[in-house]
Amino acid sequence: MTGLHTDVDLHFMLPGHTKFSPDWCFGLLKKKFRRTEVSCLDEMVKVVEDSTHNGINRAQLVGTEDGRLFVPTYDWQKFFAAHGKPFKGIKSFQHFKFSSSEPGICYARQTTSDLDRSLVLEASARELSSPPFVPPPGLSRERQKYLFNNIRQFVKPEFQDVVCPCFE
Repeated sequence: MTGLHTDVDLHFMLPGHTKFSPDWCFGLLKKKFRRTEVSCLDEMVKVVEDSTHNGINRAQLVGTEDGRLFVPTYDWQKFFAAHGKPFKGIKSFQHFKFSSSEPGICYARQTTSDLDRSLVLEASARELSSPPFVPPPGLSRERQKYLFNNIRQFVKPEFQDVVCPCFE
């Protein structure tokens, strides 16, 4: 719809059947995190990277404490509300396919062995602009005050001005 992809296939696990190998790796991360003092995002990245010996767990920051943004966020809810229509019973489906050759059409299946069900999500097959960018809201003044007054004392001195700066 926006020209970003040619084809998109989405596959979701069945409810109640969500145990898979990344859970094991996340368990290793939790174990490492419990034994490590973390005061800032860079230290958290190190915990993630050091949680497995073979580098399976990798950290990817979406932004930094100083406000630099690496992964922009878009208002897809607003975008699809204006350019699509609701899909009744969506939670009973686990497999979805979209193609740029058929904009506005979604093929859905409840199981891999089912036949595709064609759904018209957008009546007009046209290329649309991207959804609006959503800037990170940052911390409220109240939250900044709380961090400064209640958390700052537990943060390593070299990171106090980064994580819990003076709120005034």
